[in-house]
Amino acid sequence: MKKLGILATFLSMISGGMAQTAENVENIGKSQLETVLDTKNIVVLDIRTPQEFHAGHLPKAKNINYFDRDFAQKIQKLDKNVPYLLYCRSGNRSGSALRYFKEFKKIYHLNRGYGAL
Repeated sequence: MKKLGILATFLSMISGGMAQTAENVENIGKSQLETVLDTKNIVVLDIRTPQEFHAGHLPKAKNINYFDRDFAQKIQKLDKNVPYLLYCRSGNRSGSALRYFKEFKKIYHLNRGYGAL
């Protein structure tokens, strides 16, 4: 019985992780970054804190702090028909934030974040 519970927990963790990677999301790494930045009409979205953003960020990045209380509302006001490059420091916040981008046309997620560059 205990093994069955562990298996059920494991399967729910796996399916939860898969749910975050929707058809509109493409996880990218450092090697693909330059190509993605050249994408027509790409909006670069840095969801780190303003302090992290001011310490260094990708060219043309816009900053929306993931920890702001109105983060979800700010995301919903964005144009859903243009591609976005989404990143944070390590990929954790941006990975969690993907749930707010389900209705967007295309999201490139820098899966290891700015800290891996």
